Amino acid sequence: MSKKCKLGAEAACAGFKGRVFVVQEQVALVQKEDPDGIHDMRVASRRLRAVLCDFAALLPDEPREAFRDYVKTITRLLGEPRELDVMLQMLERRRKNVDGALRLAYNYALRKVRARRKALSPKCNEAAALVDRPEFEAHVQLLGNELKTQSKCYVQQARKNLLRNYKNLCRQYDRWRKSDEEEVLHNLRITFKKFRYACELYAPLYGEDFMLFLKRLKNTQDELGDWNDFRMLRNELVLLGREAPPKSAQGFPAVIRDAKRRCQNHREAFERQARKFFSKPRRKAVEKLLRHPIEPCCAPSTQE
Repeated sequence: MSKKCKLGAEAACAGFKGRVFVVQEQVALVQKEDPDGIHDMRVASRRLRAVLCDFAALLPDEPREAFRDYVKTITRLLGEPRELDVMLQMLERRRKNVDGALRLAYNYALRKVRARRKALSPKCNEAAALVDRPEFEAHVQLLGNELKTQSKCYVQQARKNLLRNYKNLCRQYDRWRKSDEEEVLHNLRITFKKFRYACELYAPLYGEDFMLFLKRLKNTQDELGDWNDFRMLRNELVLLGREAPPKSAQGFPAVIRDAKRRCQNHREAFERQARKFFSKPRRKAVEKLLRHPIEPCCAPSTQE
């Protein structure tokens, strides 16, 4: 009969427990509404969901789905607070070196965004409470105790998952190149994140070349993240400019132009990097890299 693959179970256990720990580690900071703590818990919750997805075969279905929904609620609760924290940081940086009508516009925007952010404090408290509840730990214990082994080779699973995710990323990029729409680019950004989380999960199976690829992936994704931050800021400033009082409103056209320019700059920077990242030679090289992990599986699925 086929052997059980211990490597998959060990990786699932380590990945699961490690990401649970990072989520729990941020509770005190989220309760204090520390921007870095909110960001770290939100990202950690996404990475935890990625583990639950990638190791689905090793986890009992109903408890896994229940915990995934539980963690997804935490991610969603922290989404808007995190976006506004970033927006406030950007507005404060831009206000430092301006005066006159521009400063009045930034001051108005800051007051409005701070008020919105303050109103979202209960969401941060709720997210922290969800992690701090016995129910969270009960989910963790249940899944940890019921972790299964499988005959399917973990290394083959990693290769298959990464190739599938990479090809999906390439399709999303090609779709955006044809449409050139912001919404499609936004979807590409999300696909980048999911692929990066998968790469981080399976990185121990690969070597130095894979780590260099992961670095290029992160650099390309970061430009897309900066583009999205300025896109969100631009959209918010357009709305605020329509309702600003006359003195503050005078500076809004210039403030909005600055946000649009920076948004465009990051988009162009992403386009330059993406042309290299998604070039035909690079795609072939990446697919070859993903097909050849250097870590052998402990028990390939073969008959004894």
